[in-house]
Amino acid sequence: MELGPRLPFMAAEVRANDVQPESHYRVDPSWRPLYKIGAVALLIAGVAYLIIPVTSAIIHVGPENSMKYFHALTNHSGTAFFTYTVVAIADFVLVPAALALYLALRGLAPGWMLLATVILLTYVAMDISTFVSVAFALVALGHEPQSTAIVGAEHFGLATVQLSQFIGWVYPAIAYLIIAVVIRVRGLGRITALLGFLVFLTNIVGGISFLHPVNSVEKYQDPGLFLLGLYSLALGTLLFKLDNQSSPTPART
Repeated sequence: MELGPRLPFMAAEVRANDVQPESHYRVDPSWRPLYKIGAVALLIAGVAYLIIPVTSAIIHVGPENSMKYFHALTNHSGTAFFTYTVVAIADFVLVPAALALYLALRGLAPGWMLLATVILLTYVAMDISTFVSVAFALVALGHEPQSTAIVGAEHFGLATVQLSQFIGWVYPAIAYLIIAVVIRVRGLGRITALLGFLVFLTNIVGGISFLHPVNSVEKYQDPGLFLLGLYSLALGTLLFKLDNQSSPTPART
């Protein structure tokens, strides 16, 4: 699959596949159960993304601050464990959500939606295997006697968290942008698409701060998560709407 085409070409592909009036787009009804599951999953993810900034504020220090972050995890281990459990839940529910979005919107831009789905699924695999697992390990290591081996593991984990957080913010932002463009060009929801564009921008800026900590840039992380929560809720609502529109209309007698 070529990554060369730019957004105008993407918009052209969506329009080329646009064979129905805007207000009458119908998804494939054979996948209705998955649309419902995906919609619920997106609502769960949306709530999770809204919770994370609140609990993260209690920890107070982000992963970009290395050892300060580790000490904060040790001092707030209960909050940290809850926060990363919520992160893990948001990751896992993104799997059915991504599949449902692909099946619902593939009729508009099959190539682009496939790319967005692959990005989201690989992001989940990377985030679970790197950031989430390492974050849980760091919480546990904070209560271990500080031997040379433990300290070495802590420093390795902190370095892994910084890189994985950068990738975890920037990489899925590409998928969020693709989905937003498909929705906007098709006219399925201007506010939903706008949220997607804002998520893309804040995720890119927020992700950079994990490699180059700058106070003015770090401030984009919480708004980015808040916007991602709203975007997920909006996408879930859109899936419910598309699913309802695909239901057969009862024959009048």
